Amino acid sequence: CDEAKPICSNCTRLHLTCLYDRVKPADHAPPPPLSSPSSSSSPSAAAKETADPGSAADPPESEARRRLELSLFYQYLSETGPSIAVDEASLPLWADKVPQLALGCNALLYSLFLVAALHRAKKSNGAGGESGSGSGSGSLDHHASAYLDMAVRELGREIEHLSPANVDAVCLAASVLRIYTFVRLQERELRDGDGEGAPYAPPTSWLRMTGTSAAIFRR
Repeated sequence: CDEAKPICSNCTRLHLTCLYDRVKPADHAPPPPLSSPSSSSSPSAAAKETADPGSAADPPESEARRRLELSLFYQYLSETGPSIAVDEASLPLWADKVPQLALGCNALLYSLFLVAALHRAKKSNGAGGESGSGSGSGSLDHHASAYLDMAVRELGREIEHLSPANVDAVCLAASVLRIYTFVRLQERELRDGDGEGAPYAPPTSWLRMTGTSAAIFRR
């Protein structure tokens, strides 16, 4: 190689791909940028970044899981879905159409379980239990965390195979996840006027999910 730039003479003569000065040494490689939807290679990668890196495995298939998911689906149909609708025009979408689509898309289904568990946990407000389930708000928060990981994982898979057949469900799943992260903003501890409390930290989870949703909609 005569080290001519941008392509050495030998590679030009032999019609080869010149690799000179194309690969930077590993010890001089710049540090990776902070993860964000805008810097991710794809919306599916951005979606996966929102999951907790220490997420637990999926809950095992069991009667308890079936009862829990049936209970959460009923919670969504009866209360959570109607509460998401902003007006009468959007009520049929969130209370009827979205649950129908969820039966054919795990990403959307798990996201509905997620917001239903969060809604129920907020209602119980640490009262120590909820009607008919025997689970307190702490347990519901655990379920919400598990279904968040599952929803994000399935959303990434759906995005990798995005098509006219699943695009509606994918966009709705991203919207539901954005609602979840927005509600979670209420739990942030902010420093008050007297300087008490935690120092300010940007709402990274909400920003990431919002950016991911925007990337999905554009795609």
